[in-house]
Amino acid sequence: MTDEKHIQITLIRQGKTEKAEIYFEKTETDEYHLKILFGNNDSFEVTDNDCFNCFCQIRDHFTDITFLCKGAKENVYPSRMARDMGGGLVAYQLTIGKHAEQKDLVPIFDFDDENIVSTKKQEDFFKTWLHTPRK
Repeated sequence: MTDEKHIQITLIRQGKTEKAEIYFEKTETDEYHLKILFGNNDSFEVTDNDCFNCFCQIRDHFTDITFLCKGAKENVYPSRMARDMGGGLVAYQLTIGKHAEQKDLVPIFDFDDENIVSTKKQEDFFKTWLHTPRK
């Protein structure tokens, strides 16, 4: 594995706001490995094609935890290019009826506490956005 990176995120677990550490790196097989370390030293690790997919797996595993990150917002979803070239670390903050622009790119682990949804609702929004005419 190469060049592990680290970021701190905020989440709500059992009604309490707390911090967690996320460690991620690109593997020698061009996949991404992501580990989340909670304040009580519990951890969970996943490997997938990009960091966004890894983060979605973590969110699906811990459905009782609210991850206060842009990558958990209903209208945030990465493009194929963001996944391929940037490892899914950035995604577009989408608006129905509008094309995504570079100014709409957001880091998925940045703090946000509005419109946090399940991965299913997030994917549903993305599909709706894809099939809606845009100006």
